[in-house]
Amino acid sequence: MLPGFVDNLRPSVLANLIRFDSQQEVLLPEFTSEQPKLKEAIAAKFAVGRGTALFDAVDKGSTLLEKVSGNRAMIVMTDGSDSASKMSYPNFWKLVEARKVRLYTVGFGNEMDLLADKLGTTPRRMMEHVALATHSKSYMSETAEELKNLYEAIVAFQKRERLNWSHQLHAVIRRMTRSAAELTHTSIRCHDDGGPASRSGISLRRTIGEDDDGAGRLI
Repeated sequence: MLPGFVDNLRPSVLANLIRFDSQQEVLLPEFTSEQPKLKEAIAAKFAVGRGTALFDAVDKGSTLLEKVSGNRAMIVMTDGSDSASKMSYPNFWKLVEARKVRLYTVGFGNEMDLLADKLGTTPRRMMEHVALATHSKSYMSETAEELKNLYEAIVAFQKRERLNWSHQLHAVIRRMTRSAAELTHTSIRCHDDGGPASRSGISLRRTIGEDDDGAGRLI
């Protein structure tokens, strides 16, 4: 399943891999965009093991990402609930809040909807909550073909998020511009009683970048 996922990684993406069951193993010494290296690291490494140390694996992954810059994210794939981490569930949530890393979660297998006492919910619900809390998304994958297409789905989701953020930013700028213009006009009107114009009012006009005709512009 994973080689197909790696096939869809874009050349601009630097990736590393962590295999985990009851233990965690970082498969590459550094991040790379070279697909042959990623596939070689995967080969014979992913097999059914004993236990799932999901929380500890996320901790290790976020520690690796602290050493790199750019748009950082983790894609966490698991077939069940955490059963072997040293980290507790409450401390896992503290980690998620502190590290500020996007966590895209991918679940597969027949245990995702089984109630887990350690979580107080199902693994599927927990992974959905983690993705939501980190402004990411959760997915389920039943086949190798679905997993192969997940990377493109994640890229499309990120593009939509950036577009939404851009629209929100433009709306904030428009509100700030209108508010600044209203504040300037109010400052000037305070001196419409025939007295001398306030220098502070003129300074404010220049600061926010209004032309003499009163049209607002960004500096």
